[in-house]
Amino acid sequence: MRLFRLPVLICALVCSLAAPCPAQEERFSFYGLAFGTTRAEAAKLVQLQGTLVNNPGHGMSELELVFDREDLLMEIRASWPRPDDPLHYQGFLRALREKFVTPVSAKYPSVSATIDEYSNRAAVRLVFLATGLRERNIEFHKNKYLKMME
Repeated sequence: MRLFRLPVLICALVCSLAAPCPAQEERFSFYGLAFGTTRAEAAKLVQLQGTLVNNPGHGMSELELVFDREDLLMEIRASWPRPDDPLHYQGFLRALREKFVTPVSAKYPSVSATIDEYSNRAAVRLVFLATGLRERNIEFHKNKYLKMME
């Protein structure tokens, strides 16, 4: 009986090392800011004024953090100055896609990563959204309105 248990234990150990459990799963983070972080925790990491981060660095002109009804970080909006030259602009968009959009979309299916290049003529905005937190908040508000409509 002991000989049978040893291979099972070895197999269990190898399997646990090969596939991390959900508790060990890496959370999405953008320069240290992770979804689900509270406003107070975020304020310890960055200099917040309201929802804006002062001097975000990394070439960004602005960084805006959006918190949900429970004060959890749900959306990150990073803006960079829009290059004037069309070739510089196309190169910049490709760099954003290569550095952020493609890898984040591949690694974190619960995070929406998009480039908003049309809402502001002076800047290009990269938007990260925690889709699970967003849905949870929409459901909360939907239920609140359904109760109100009774």
